[in-house]
Amino acid sequence: MTVIFSKKCEYGMQAVLYLAAQKPDFAINAEKISQVLKIPKEFISKILQSLRESGIISSTKGKSGGFFLAKSPSEIKLIDVVEAIDGLEMFNSCVLGFPECAPDTPCP
Repeated sequence: MTVIFSKKCEYGMQAVLYLAAQKPDFAINAEKISQVLKIPKEFISKILQSLRESGIISSTKGKSGGFFLAKSPSEIKLIDVVEAIDGLEMFNSCVLGFPECAPDTPCP
């Protein structure tokens, strides 16, 4: 079976979905996200940083600091999260592993 998304990307998707379910502009710290999603804090912190750098989420510092969506959930596409975490290289070849498949020569 071909794994389409990395574990890091799957965790990124989970984090975005979790933040989307929260009140708008309500900051949640990495430790809380780590506990709720059962992802090691160091790992989720790196993922959250990538999502922040890509503009999908924002963060605030301080006692009440944390992460929140940078835009409306309806404006965030799955491809945005994939690009932020894994990049788009995976879309340059066939997901089934056929060497002849490419954007200009799609699967039969």
